[in-house]
Amino acid sequence: MGQYYVIANVSKKEMLVPWSAKDGAKLLEWGLSRFGVQLMWTLLCADGNDRGGGDFHPDDDTPHQELIGSWVGDVVFATGDYADPIVDAPYFSKVDWDPSPEPKQNLYHYACAHFSNITPLMLDMFNKSHIRKEEQRVNRDYWHGCVRREFIRDLWPVFCDLLASINAGKTVNPRKIEKFVRGLYEPRKMVGHSFTIAEITCSRLLPEGGLQ
Repeated sequence: MGQYYVIANVSKKEMLVPWSAKDGAKLLEWGLSRFGVQLMWTLLCADGNDRGGGDFHPDDDTPHQELIGSWVGDVVFATGDYADPIVDAPYFSKVDWDPSPEPKQNLYHYACAHFSNITPLMLDMFNKSHIRKEEQRVNRDYWHGCVRREFIRDLWPVFCDLLASINAGKTVNPRKIEKFVRGLYEPRKMVGHSFTIAEITCSRLLPEGGLQ
């Protein structure tokens, strides 16, 4: 079984919990996350954010923005549930534990029992800031690209055939029309998501609709 991790701030008795951010809890899963605990951890430990291009620039009404940089200078660990017990780790010898850890308790289990989970606050900050809007735009562009490929592969030949029949004044075969319409609304699956060409096409015209 894989090892699960949390990010624990020993100085402030705070922590980030991957599951609270709908994130994977294994180290390599953090590397594949775009707006999970990896970014949260970075912002919490950022010294000098909001002073240059490429920084996270919160709006005036972005909630919990005071958390950015609040972990600077603190003792912070990415700690796993297989880590050594606290009493056996020399780097914990000078920490004032309250309450005292149990004999075989490691930092992962101690933090889960006694630290405050601030992940929901960080997630709320993301969801109400420009960074979430940018994520939604990137996602829409990705799905629109998927739809273009699906349309060109499956429906473009049918569409061209229908158009040629109409331009030539020929009677259009109802089955071809049915095939084209069915293709627009047929559920398609890609990267764990289900969508239809019609749905994504509508979201292109109506940016707030469709997949986000």
